[in-house]
Order: sequence, then structure tokens, then C-alpha cells
Amino acid sequence: MQANKGLIWFLALAFGISWAIAAVGHLAGAGDSPIAMLLISSAFMWGPGIAALMVRKWLAPDTWESVGMGKTSTYNWGWTVAAWAFPVVILGVHVGVIAFLGNQMHLQGFGTIDVSKEGIIAQVKTMMEAAGQNPALALAQFDRPLWQILLMNIGGGLIAGASINLLFALGEELGWRGYMLHITRQWGFWKSNTVIGVVWGLWHAPLILQGHNYPAHPVAGVFVMVGFTLSLSFLMAYFREKSGNVFSAAAFHGTLNGIAGAMALFIQNGAEFWGSAVGLSAMIAGVICTLVVFMVDRKFWRSMALVSNEILTEKA
Repeated sequence: MQANKGLIWFLALAFGISWAIAAVGHLAGAGDSPIAMLLISSAFMWGPGIAALMVRKWLAPDTWESVGMGKTSTYNWGWTVAAWAFPVVILGVHVGVIAFLGNQMHLQGFGTIDVSKEGIIAQVKTMMEAAGQNPALALAQFDRPLWQILLMNIGGGLIAGASINLLFALGEELGWRGYMLHITRQWGFWKSNTVIGVVWGLWHAPLILQGHNYPAHPVAGVFVMVGFTLSLSFLMAYFREKSGNVFSAAAFHGTLNGIAGAMALFIQNGAEFWGSAVGLSAMIAGVICTLVVFMVDRKFWRSMALVSNEILTEKA
């Protein structure tokens, strides 16, 4: 009963706080300013975290472990570091998916991968001009060897994932891979993280409807976003469970956001729903990585199944 009460309060507050912030931003015309939209999006991200902390403290009192912030002596820092770096692996797989579907199979919408210096410079110019900005300053940093360009962008994403992006991603992860995973763990690993993945995606709706991620298809983009978050839900829960803390999920999330720009550098002519950093190609990459991880670590999901069975047996 306490768990159900906590979950209901958490969802009501997480959606209520974030969607209220989005509504204020929309009424204030934040969508017309990239900086204002960035500020609104950053505040929006802390809705689930604030909700989780409020519920844990006052509405359905629980321990700090309920939001993934137990004693640091129980943390597995090796797995936390692995979670922080793993989005780079996803980036590599994503490049491979588009190279196969776009470059080799020539399927429309997926675009093509071009890792040449000329291709990256052309992509940066296109992106800057589409944003209404002068590309000259941005292009200046690309007057260097290709390997340096790649390291700068991937390294920048990793640094952001462990710093500023971590701070804002923690606002989400205290809720999703913290409190909500704690409350729904009794449902079993697969059911729990399916529900979390869907809820996580739908929670983005106000931002998506305002043009975030899928500006040409804001309404349909809400449902595509659910597919994207669902494709990552199990993998992020895996690292959160292996590390014993929510910071691993936040580092994963922050780095993923940080290297999204690096992903965009390689993709030429990718459509929003198919070949973008949040399109079908990204979902396929997420699913591939999830399947490989669970094939390698079969002991993990078997142990999750046993935990679920034990909880169900106790309830019966």
C-alpha cells in the first residue's frame, strides 16, 4: 500500500512540476530563444528528481536507498565509470547501423555516414546555418586533423557527462532509475523497466510538442520519443543495478546527451525519425547494445528473475 501511494505521488509530482515549467516557458515565448529554451529544458529535467526527494522525505517516507543514494561504501565505482563511458560504445554501434542501412542498403531516411574531414565540415556548416548562426567561428576549430576532431567531440561529451550534464541528468535519474525503479522493482526487471521507459518518454511530451528533438513532426515525435527511451531503459537500469547507485545512470544519461552533437557530425542527410541521434537508427543501436550486454552477462538477468519470483512468492 505504501509503495502504491509513493508511486502515485511521485508520478503526479514529476509530471506536474516538469509540465508546469514547460507551460510557463511556452507562455513566456521561450521557444523563440535557444538560450531561454535551454534554461527551461534544464529546469524541466529536475521535475522527477524534486518529486522523488519530496515523496521520499514527506509523502511516503523511505530511506536514501530508495532514490539510489545509499551509503557510498556500497557503491561499485568500476561499474559507475563503465556507465559513464558506455554511451561512446552506443555511438560506435549507431555509426555502424547507419553505415549498414544507409551506406550499404541505401534505405531512404537513414542518411549516410561520412567520417571524412570534408564531410564533417560540410555538416557543421549546414547545422550552423540551419540554426541561423554564422558558421565561421565553429568551422575554425575544424582546421585540424580528423582524429583530433573526433577526440575533441567525444572527449567533450565525456567531460560534460561527468560534470554539467551529470548535474541536470541527475534531476531525471533520481526519479526514473532512482525512486521509480525502487518502487516498481517488485514487478520484475523487464516489466518494471518497460513501464519506466514508456513513462520516461511520455514525460518529454511538452518539450517535444514545442519542437524539441523532432521539430518537423512534434506530435508524432512524442511517440517516437517513447520508442527511443524504451530502447535505453533496460541498459540504463542494468548499470544502475550493477553499480549500486543512481549516479551511474546520471553519468550514462549525461554522456549520451553530451555526445549527441558528435553523432550529428557523422550523419549526412539523416531524417528526424530515421537517422537522427534520437531516431530509429539510435533505437536499433540501443537494442543491439542491450542484447549483447545481456547475452554476455546472463547471470544478471537470471538473478533479476529470481529476485522477482522471491518477491511474488512472499506476497502470495
